[in-house]
Amino acid sequence: MSSKSIKPWQLEEDVTFTSYSKWQSTMMYCLNREADWKSFLKPIKPTNKDSSWTHLTADNPTRNLQPDTGVDGMDADTKVLHLNNMLEYIAQFVPVFLHHEITRECTDMGEIFNCIRQYYNLQQSEANFLKLATIRWEGPEKEHPERLYRRILSHLTDDFLKVGGSLKHNKSVPPRDEDLSPTVERLAVLRWLELINSRLPMLIARTFATDLQTRTLKDLQPQIVNAMDSLLEQLRSEDAQVARIQSLQLEDTIIARVFHPRHTVHVDQLLQNHVRDRSDQNPTCVNIPIQPSVLH
Repeated sequence: MSSKSIKPWQLEEDVTFTSYSKWQSTMMYCLNREADWKSFLKPIKPTNKDSSWTHLTADNPTRNLQPDTGVDGMDADTKVLHLNNMLEYIAQFVPVFLHHEITRECTDMGEIFNCIRQYYNLQQSEANFLKLATIRWEGPEKEHPERLYRRILSHLTDDFLKVGGSLKHNKSVPPRDEDLSPTVERLAVLRWLELINSRLPMLIARTFATDLQTRTLKDLQPQIVNAMDSLLEQLRSEDAQVARIQSLQLEDTIIARVFHPRHTVHVDQLLQNHVRDRSDQNPTCVNIPIQPSVLH
């Protein structure tokens, strides 16, 4: 597919946080392809004089855009023409109710995207970030482990702090959009492992002990996902081994009780306790009633 064929889609009324984030990324990609619009997309800094503008009014048709210096510099009228074309381009992909605000009232790209998010009630909130705790693995039959990892990473990146957002960190709005840091990526992998099996992180620590001396979890993630089936099988094998040891210990205890009648604990009670303990360790086990034994 040619990059020229990629363009934003029309935002309908049923927009989610994730779908909007994807739309915004696509929009920015398309805007950056136009050379005449790039100066309006830069972060707001004193050196980026075109990254913000004023409201469009009859008294200020150039929106405070300043002409460039130099022989090849662009004059203010040409700049405002390019700016208005860009704003009209954005407005055609959003509900018509936002057209006036985007083309005449917003004064930078942050305000434009905040305006759209506010319309859809998608303003950033720490409550949305906390929904990370609700993400669960659907199981190997319904969801590949890699998909779970991508869901976790998508949730984290959707909640990055942004310039012009309502969320403050250390009592102030961040001066620039948050980037995906190495630690966030490592924490995403760790959370991914915990959701698949709470014992996976420690197994990874043993299995990849040498690699972990020089590589992060993020760099090892592709290797881990390729080995996931064998890793989970190893955990199941360890579970089976523990179960066998517990069964042997139970048999030894039963034999000791049978041949030492002075002990007050009955064989039936030992069996019932064993079944209850196994059920507690594995909630899927069914606690089957045991008929009274003839050996007391």
